[in-house]
Amino acid sequence: MHKPTNSVVGEMYYHTDGPIFQIDVDENHQRKGVATGMVTHATKVAKASNKKIRPPSRAYTETEEGSDWADAMVKRGLMKE
Repeated sequence: MHKPTNSVVGEMYYHTDGPIFQIDVDENHQRKGVATGMVTHATKVAKASNKKIRPPSRAYTETEEGSDWADAMVKRGLMKE
């Protein structure tokens, strides 16, 4: 949630004990850590509930921006190729 405008800047869809299968971030808020923050937060919440969320895998139809994000996540060891 973008507090100054009270608007949604990103969404993430996942199973509570399984994979993250979709992440969307508004183009005006990309490259600001929103997607990474959502994955990190969801992982912490799941861990506190004794559940395990699997990081997303590469999508068949990911955008160029999504591909760049996935590359960065792989380099940091937060996602598998």
